[in-house]
Amino acid sequence: MKQQQVALKLNKQFPSEHYAWWVIDSILLQARAAARATAAGAAAPAIGADRLLQLACSMISRQLAKAEGGKIQGREAVMVYLGVLQAQVSNWPDRRGLQIVCAA
Repeated sequence: MKQQQVALKLNKQFPSEHYAWWVIDSILLQARAAARATAAGAAAPAIGADRLLQLACSMISRQLAKAEGGKIQGREAVMVYLGVLQAQVSNWPDRRGLQIVCAA
């Protein structure tokens, strides 16, 4: 959560694609932690993994809309994108095609 807050502040103060992807990665890490907590039977997190992944998807869609030609730029951004896809498979194994990043 703190990582996401720092990334959001940096992105607001110094708008950069790198900080925006850092925000998305922070949300992805929170979604993974929420999924693990739920699977372990721990107390339910404030925001569930499904909602966090939806948020990550919508932020990815916005990033792609801003990007030149709608393409992901940079290795780190690609890794975050793949992480979200992987998390979607883990959370929703019955979905086919993954809606390749929320029908971006």
